[in-house]
Amino acid sequence: MARLSFICWISLVAASAAADLTPRHIASRDVRLACHAANHVAVERAQVWMSLDCGRNWSPLSDTELRGGEICFTLPEDGRYDLYVVLENAAGVSGPAPHSGDMPHRTLIVDTTSPLLQLHEAVPQRAADGSWQLRLRVSLIEEHLHAGGLRLFYRTSDLSWHDGGSLEPVDGVADWHVPQVDGDTLELKLVTADLAGNRAVSEPCTVCLPKAPPPVPVEVGETVESELAAPPAASEVVQAAPDESELAHARELRAAAKRFLERGRYGQAEEQLVGALTLAPEDPELLTDLGGVLCRAGRYDDAGRRFESALASDPGSRSAIEGLALVANTQRRYPEARRYLEQLLEQTPDSGLTWLRYGDVQHRLGDLDRAVEAWGRALEVAGRDKSLGDKARDRLNTFGPDRRARLTTASR
Repeated sequence: MARLSFICWISLVAASAAADLTPRHIASRDVRLACHAANHVAVERAQVWMSLDCGRNWSPLSDTELRGGEICFTLPEDGRYDLYVVLENAAGVSGPAPHSGDMPHRTLIVDTTSPLLQLHEAVPQRAADGSWQLRLRVSLIEEHLHAGGLRLFYRTSDLSWHDGGSLEPVDGVADWHVPQVDGDTLELKLVTADLAGNRAVSEPCTVCLPKAPPPVPVEVGETVESELAAPPAASEVVQAAPDESELAHARELRAAAKRFLERGRYGQAEEQLVGALTLAPEDPELLTDLGGVLCRAGRYDDAGRRFESALASDPGSRSAIEGLALVANTQRRYPEARRYLEQLLEQTPDSGLTWLRYGDVQHRLGDLDRAVEAWGRALEVAGRDKSLGDKARDRLNTFGPDRRARLTTASR
């Protein structure tokens, strides 16, 4: 009998010829193998074997159906499958059943899960040439990411989306140069796809490019010092406690800063908070608010100093510790970030978000077991917070023991 061959259609899309050892990623567990004999004699029977350990062991698929020259079957779950096919007609069979070590006719990687993609924030910064760039903080979890598969799209007032090019985040951070655009407001979104064709689109993010702050009037003979200069020693200055009117004005400035922050105007928000701190210089909430604004603007060293001042004023300030953890994590000082997160967990051991972040830091430090344990704890306490639960579950599905066991088995 002339040797038989088969052609593979995956999810109704034609594929290339048989015995292609390049793994093919597909987004469906339903598979169709279209097969024919080289002598054009109809195929009467077909048997498919699968291997989960790269050909060491083969097991026949029982629920297969031959329909009009196509072998139809469903694979049990996502993962890697090596397939071996034996065809038969009146002239004979295409070959014997597979033995340990035989090469597959086709390798499929079933991936039905879309990537996890989030754009957390976009912070405007001035580049060395004076142009604008955005520092993007991104979460992207995908085991089979397409090369160059993360792209940024932007639009202005014309409502047309423009391709801003590909991004390659490092530890969740990527810088993007802002092209010449009309206006000072941009809407951004990220789009990605994995090798199986599953796509994900982030929620749109609006960014306002700050205008240059107006010059500060200076009286003749007055000396202007940086607002971040080291404060004088306590023995040199006696600070009078603010009265109620000053506290009320500080609250008004803080509310104004919040409105500027919501519109992405970090410079104006900073001005309001600095003004409020002249009235209440040791207020930990004002200090942490200013630290948060400076983080948004990408000024992490300055933000860290504000958070440290807030913590000195209120040693139990959760907001200050969270800010210091964020700064340490952003600057890749992961052992320090872990220490701050452990302090937070001592205060609120049922905080799912803190457990999630703690797991992420442990993962970056290479301690995957503790990371999985922390993500599992985040999932336990997530409760009705579906978004948090989904994030923890996605991490566990990607890095958890069940998934790692399957990958280890498949690689043997």
